[in-house]
Amino acid sequence: MKKLKKLSAIVAAAGILGFTAPGLAAEQKFNIPEYSLEGAEEKTTYQIITLYGNFEVNDPAEAEGYPVVTMKRYGIDRNKDGKTDMVYIEMIIPDMESANPFTGEKIKEDGYTAKQLYIDDNFDGYIERALIDQVDADGKKGADGIYEQEQHAPRIEDLMK
Repeated sequence: MKKLKKLSAIVAAAGILGFTAPGLAAEQKFNIPEYSLEGAEEKTTYQIITLYGNFEVNDPAEAEGYPVVTMKRYGIDRNKDGKTDMVYIEMIIPDMESANPFTGEKIKEDGYTAKQLYIDDNFDGYIERALIDQVDADGKKGADGIYEQEQHAPRIEDLMK
């Protein structure tokens, strides 16, 4: 259960594939600027999930049997001024297995992908909005390209560190 709580915290704190927003404009609940991942600054990191917290590793092979979350970050410069003004994050959460601490019953949690889009609407270096897509149209865990939450977010440069 602790692993699942940790995983939920990762997803809530941190995820979008190579499509452009206009294709989904009619279905979106929130205003998404036009963008493309082509030419975006890309960074991939890996985090292992343990009972003691999540730890970044350089290579998934270093996980020693722990589940590994893959985080792909894309820094996008929409107005071509040399500064990132949108960050797209895709989190790939693996299948995980745990046990009920009271009964010992095995619990299998299917893996899924979560996506986040951090947007600096006025190009001032601060993100005004963070859009989150972590459930599909059926309410199951997994991104479907439709963002269901909008939140405030930190400085855009902090997301690409």
